[in-house]
Amino acid sequence: MYLHFDEEGQFLCKTSEQGDGFYSFPAGDGRELGERFKVVNGELEDQAPGLSDEEFILAFAETQRVAAEAAAAEAAAAQSKVMSKLKFTERFALDELAAIYTAAKTEVLVEVFLDKLKLSEVVDVSHPDMIAGIQAFVQMGLLTEERAGEILSR
Repeated sequence: MYLHFDEEGQFLCKTSEQGDGFYSFPAGDGRELGERFKVVNGELEDQAPGLSDEEFILAFAETQRVAAEAAAAEAAAAQSKVMSKLKFTERFALDELAAIYTAAKTEVLVEVFLDKLKLSEVVDVSHPDMIAGIQAFVQMGLLTEERAGEILSR
């Protein structure tokens, strides 16, 4: 069995044939985990010295599990910032919405914000334009800084 690495020393694959990578090294029984090794200065280096293969496999599996959970949490957090227009407007109190719609009669920027909201399919409260619009409402006195934070973070 051979471990194959690219020019940067990153693991590519393992095969029974020599020469499938920029670097190829023979690997004995139980030492076939490419994730465990890296090529440094043309030499195969064990990235987990002192661990048995079984310990490495358990540690690697735990690392992969934690990374997958973090990725899932990040995806869920990103998804929770995208919502329907109705869900977004439900974040405002009625008196806040009334003040915003009243301001739109004389403030073109408020009218533009509301028109963009009407034309959008969904609302992403993490989008820079959304954040800027809500901050503009704060500067105009239509929302408090605290309420703006609540609207953008819930």
